[in-house]
Amino acid sequence: MLEAIHEIAIYIHRFHNLDLFQQGWYQIKITMRWTGEDSGSLGTPARVAQYEAPDLGSDDVYGVWRIDDRDHSFSTQPFRIRYARQDILLSLMVSFTLQVSNFEGPCTSAVILKFELLYTPVLENRSNIQDCLDNIAAVHEFRLPPKALLGLHTYCPVHFDAFHAVLVDITVHVSLLRNAVYTSSQKVPRANTKKILEFLRNQWAVNRKAEWSIWMVHTKVDMPHQYISSLVDASTYHGLHGRLPVPRKLTDDPAQAAAMRAELHRRSIAQMMMNNRSIQDMHIFGDPARIPIVIVERVINAPLRSTSGNSYFTQLDRKDTNSLMAGSGSNPIKLTGRPNDRVLKIVVFVHGFQGHHLDLRLIRNQWLLLDPKTEFLMSEANEEKTSGDFRDMGRRLAQEVVSFVKKKMDKVSRSGVLRAIKLSFVGHSIGNIILRTALTESIMEPYLRYLHTYLSVSGPHLGYLYSSNSLFNGGLWVLKKLKNTQCIHQLTFTDDPDLRNTFLYKLAKHRTLENFRNVILLSSPQDGYVPYHSARIEMCPASSGDHSKKGKVFLEMLNECLDQIRARSFEHRVFMRCDVNFDVTLQGKNLNTIIGRAAHIEFLETDVFASFIMWSFPDLFR
Repeated sequence: MLEAIHEIAIYIHRFHNLDLFQQGWYQIKITMRWTGEDSGSLGTPARVAQYEAPDLGSDDVYGVWRIDDRDHSFSTQPFRIRYARQDILLSLMVSFTLQVSNFEGPCTSAVILKFELLYTPVLENRSNIQDCLDNIAAVHEFRLPPKALLGLHTYCPVHFDAFHAVLVDITVHVSLLRNAVYTSSQKVPRANTKKILEFLRNQWAVNRKAEWSIWMVHTKVDMPHQYISSLVDASTYHGLHGRLPVPRKLTDDPAQAAAMRAELHRRSIAQMMMNNRSIQDMHIFGDPARIPIVIVERVINAPLRSTSGNSYFTQLDRKDTNSLMAGSGSNPIKLTGRPNDRVLKIVVFVHGFQGHHLDLRLIRNQWLLLDPKTEFLMSEANEEKTSGDFRDMGRRLAQEVVSFVKKKMDKVSRSGVLRAIKLSFVGHSIGNIILRTALTESIMEPYLRYLHTYLSVSGPHLGYLYSSNSLFNGGLWVLKKLKNTQCIHQLTFTDDPDLRNTFLYKLAKHRTLENFRNVILLSSPQDGYVPYHSARIEMCPASSGDHSKKGKVFLEMLNECLDQIRARSFEHRVFMRCDVNFDVTLQGKNLNTIIGRAAHIEFLETDVFASFIMWSFPDLFR
């Protein structure tokens, strides 16, 4: 009977604090165990190396690492977290061994790699820190499938959870040692650890789109030249505009159709056997059928397609190293690449109705993981002030943004040369209306040429002219009648007797979308708070047969918004609709799921969908 040993080396490079809520002392504890037939058998820490000398003069690291023979665990030295975006360089390698008693064929068991984040508050007596670090703050597990145990070198970022958002740079190296004999070719790599980390991290990033494609469905559609009412004479339209557009069939409920499509895809995932050779994040692979399904619809703007037949989406994955579009025109700024030059990248996050400035922090954290040099503004200008007029809210936001951008520009100019600016916006719910209103303010005009990416998270861009959620409509009626909430009047087009004189209709006339290079609209068929078509800026079945003034006004607004995206401000504008289908079955039947509030809030309480989208299209968020 042959014996073999799996050696799994874990390099703990850096602990980066993204968004820990509490200051104090932290420690990382690592264990590993077999699953399946060998369930219960633990890996044993066999070797430890400090591959780089720690900062001995730092007060943020105390004590030494340790191995606990009782549970076969390894723990790093305790380290103190004082502020956000703090780095702790640990530079440790621990090698675990797992015995394989019967090595006669392919391994059928997997290994679970468990990371625990231990916490204790700041203590007056440092000598007691180690004894007090018994509170498990968060856990993050990974699975090494049988194929990975044959040999693997991979980057493994540990994030823990939404309430303990960190980034621990980990690399994992797996070797199979037959007859328990070490050879020079099987030794765990220790030299050039930084280069190995950089290489493996880049490979991990490149592979995200393929690995997470299980939960993503990619489609392409042509954007109609213009939506037209059925009252318009088709022959007249054909004579004026050429080929008559053929919009998709609107007899069925698009939201219901999208939900059914996602459910069928979810069922197919449940039947999959996921035994690849990559390390598997148990936050995702632990119960893959419960993960949100994201249907990505790339909208191809036919007038802007090249004569060679290549869609402008072929440019999406190419890095623009020669020029940066810095204006609403097509004249590029030449990149000189001087050492002190810097591109200032700013992202503004705008909360929704009765929201908090940290509502979108999970998306912010994903953005920072993708591009750590990004500056972010979590807007507070309208906190506890979202019941008034959108014009007032937009004015406050514009003032806040201008002040923030000026401050960051001055800071960069003092330390180097400001080469260019990329100004992006993320809005949730009515925060999208607020930010679009802010863009119409005169003080924002000098900054419109810097607009880069716009991520709309369930925004009611076309208002509530057509809303089929009767329970939610009843709530809106209460807010209007009993509380006279002005922004609800504006959303429901009751702020003026003439529909063409209402706030949202006038907002559609402003070119608020035209200056963005990338426009991404997130929607969910389970979200009952925002009409599906309104979040996606598309036709809805109810309006297609409405020949009244309301139907005409809706079509005019829709075409105005789409005309801005069709505009030739940029040669290659990216426009995507991303349908996020949450699994809300675990929440059961309650008022939140019935009225659609659960999915509307789920956008703020989970970040899996954001990581799928952002890591699949990284160039849009850099």
